[in-house]
Amino acid sequence: MKMYELFIALYGLPFVLFWFFLPESPRWLIGQGRFDEAKKVLAMACRMNGVPEKNVEMLDTTRNAESNPPRGVMTDLLKYPATRRNFLCMITCWFR
Repeated sequence: MKMYELFIALYGLPFVLFWFFLPESPRWLIGQGRFDEAKKVLAMACRMNGVPEKNVEMLDTTRNAESNPPRGVMTDLLKYPATRRNFLCMITCWFR
């Protein structure tokens, strides 16, 4: 049993190295307002896939459109019936 637990614990260890070598998701970077980093990641992906980098320039228009994105608040969870139902189900399951 101890060997099994050790195997499970060590099995995922090589994947920790991916943390240092894989770039962040461009979508997440754009959502965080880090457009220059997203542009670099997309340009690198274009080079690796042999695709022209002309579409990466579209980020400049996205930057102006999303310069001040709206932020969500907790009451947004209760705005729509389906979201409200899911939210209440999750709360109920969490406290069971």
